[in-house]
Amino acid sequence: MIDAKKTSALPMLMLVVLIIAGIGVAGFYGYSFYTRKKLAKEMKIAEEQKKAEIEKVVTGLLAEATALSDEKKQEEALEKVDKALKKNPQHDEAMKLRNKVNTAIDLEQMIPVKRLAEVKWASARNLSPGQGFEATIKKVAEIFADSERLYGIKDYKNAKTNYQAVASECERLLTVDAERLLARGLREESDKAQDAAKQARAEDEAKQMWADAREKDKEATSLFERGEFGKASELWKGTVRTFADASVFASGTLAVRVVENSYNAVLATAHAGLLDTFGGLKWTQTKAVAETGRLLAGNQKWEDAVAAWSGAVTSLRDAVKTAEVEEARDKMQKKYKAAMVAANDLLAECQKARKTDKKKIPPLQGAIDRLGQIRVETDYGLLTSDAHKELDSILVALHREKFHFRYPDLLQVDSPAEASVAGLTPGSSDALAGQQKAAVDNDVVVEVKTRKSGIALRLVPSGSFVMGRGPKDEGDRDELPRHTVVLKRPFYMATCEVTQSQWEKISGTANPSSFGGEGRGQLPVESVSFDKASAFCEWLCALEGVPVGTYRLPTEAEWEYACRAGTDTPFVAGENAVDLMRVGWMKDNSGKKTQPVGQKAPNAFGLYDMHGNVWEWCSDGARLFTTETVTDPVGSADGFTMVTRGGAWNDEAEYCRSANRGWARKRNLRSYDLGLRVIRVMPPEIVDK
Repeated sequence: MIDAKKTSALPMLMLVVLIIAGIGVAGFYGYSFYTRKKLAKEMKIAEEQKKAEIEKVVTGLLAEATALSDEKKQEEALEKVDKALKKNPQHDEAMKLRNKVNTAIDLEQMIPVKRLAEVKWASARNLSPGQGFEATIKKVAEIFADSERLYGIKDYKNAKTNYQAVASECERLLTVDAERLLARGLREESDKAQDAAKQARAEDEAKQMWADAREKDKEATSLFERGEFGKASELWKGTVRTFADASVFASGTLAVRVVENSYNAVLATAHAGLLDTFGGLKWTQTKAVAETGRLLAGNQKWEDAVAAWSGAVTSLRDAVKTAEVEEARDKMQKKYKAAMVAANDLLAECQKARKTDKKKIPPLQGAIDRLGQIRVETDYGLLTSDAHKELDSILVALHREKFHFRYPDLLQVDSPAEASVAGLTPGSSDALAGQQKAAVDNDVVVEVKTRKSGIALRLVPSGSFVMGRGPKDEGDRDELPRHTVVLKRPFYMATCEVTQSQWEKISGTANPSSFGGEGRGQLPVESVSFDKASAFCEWLCALEGVPVGTYRLPTEAEWEYACRAGTDTPFVAGENAVDLMRVGWMKDNSGKKTQPVGQKAPNAFGLYDMHGNVWEWCSDGARLFTTETVTDPVGSADGFTMVTRGGAWNDEAEYCRSANRGWARKRNLRSYDLGLRVIRVMPPEIVDK
């Protein structure tokens, strides 16, 4: 059974439920509307924000693109613009900027093309208009003008295309012009080859080759004018070769003729019989080479023929020269043998003859002159070195024999030691040179020995000197005034003072010397009076077999001149006692006695002990000096006192000077510090050489 109360409440409940449901549905739809509206608003805001962000990015990209474009970085700028357009394809500013950048890129790409076209056009526009170039140049000029027009209206793409066409066409023109220039060069070479062939007389000597080359030259000229430069070049290359071949052919013929004529000209220089007699193997070889040249020329092997004939000419010259040398050698050998036979015969004869036979001197001089003339002849060098030595040897022997006939009392000293001028004062070198010259000029030798007594003597040349003490001398007034003395005749002076052994051997009298002991023979003789010294000279003349006066004491002037030997200092070695002790014996180094002769250094003439050891007698008495120049002065020989020179072992250095005059000596005085030195006079004809 249904409860009526419950049944009446059910509709109410359903109504409530329905109301609540309606309110729920209304609320649901209201909330849903509100939510959609809110979402739409939020989406619009988000979209606007997105657009704003895109605009900001696009603006940034466009700013960067603009900056890059300003920096001429158009490609990078275009990338930025493209990125911006991807963000906003309809962006007006981006599209405008892209157009601007593309235009700039077109300009950049066009500029190098334009410049290239301008350069090419500048090179091509002035090309020679011949050979069809004129029409092409005119066409290129029109294209270039249109390019400039397009450039002016900023149609850079089309301008670039036109400029490229200009550059390409100009390049083609220049290439063709290079071919034209090459062809012209070959034509010039052909012309030169033709001139050379003409000079080589190819028209006459190589007629067919000449005609062929001329025909090809005409054809090449025609092709050139039609613009077929490659073909013209090839033809001209052929004409060059043909003309060259013609030249070689003609030149070969003429060249062979020229060298053959040269050969004949050289052959004509040789006198008859020269080559056959003295040509030897060289002449045989030359004839064989000449025959080879003839055969090669007959086979038209011109270069080989010319080479063979040239070799024959060279060989012939050598053969002629060799023959002439051999002929000259033969003549010189005959002359040499004849002169040597005569000289040896004369030498053998003279070596057996007495040296007093003056008649032997002229033939000896004649033999010397003949050999001397042979030695200076041009062909003398053709003789062997052994022949030279043999001739020089016999010349020396002839001179020695002549010298011995002129001076029978003397023996020539071969290769005498040359005096050293080391340590001697200025003037010594000149004196030494003067001595050598005097030996040559007077045909004598520098050093000799007396034949029997063995006294060594050295040559003192003629000359002049200033006699008396110099500005650095401290001496007596009798040494002044200084004056010039001329000695006209050379003489030989003993290298040393007369020794005790020489005195004993020559004088045959007792040794007067005060000093003796072991080795006394080499001590200077002393304690000799003037008269005994003069007598010694006469004894020496008698021993050597020469007239009295040939050996004598030196004059005072001769002594000082010989002592100084070119110097002007107190001593030949210097100015003081230390210098003196290198060349002489004096109080400070003699040990209070005489010393063996020749121990100290000699002067430039090779004379020893001119300073110190013992005083030396002179042949004349004292004379007073004046300022006048005197020649061969001699003081009186009749005075009571005579001059002595040189100083001695017991003297101070000042008394050993070259200029010191020890003239207050009585002629009969004998003293342990007083000796002598001799000279050997020259013949009267030896004066002022």
